[in-house]
Amino acid sequence: MWYLNIPDYLAYLLGLIALGMKVFALIDAASRRHDAYPATDHQSKAFWLVLLGASLVLSVLFIYRPMSIFNVATVAVAGVYLAGVRPALRNVLGH
Repeated sequence: MWYLNIPDYLAYLLGLIALGMKVFALIDAASRRHDAYPATDHQSKAFWLVLLGASLVLSVLFIYRPMSIFNVATVAVAGVYLAGVRPALRNVLGH
């Protein structure tokens, strides 16, 4: 019989939340114009797409281990984009 205990359910829930955060960040980065990135003094759009895409792949591979070093690092990458780059892009684009 296969079952998960409460800590396993919470870990899986954290993994799903982290996955959703990375999907949102990747979709947001892909939807922004490429010429807006240099105007914010951040890296290029291609850089962020590759970094966020790799983060998403690692998140899928380690979804059952949300506290692994890979998931923690990829959450940090998505957090940097969402907290730093995204607001700067919104200011440049006037949203």
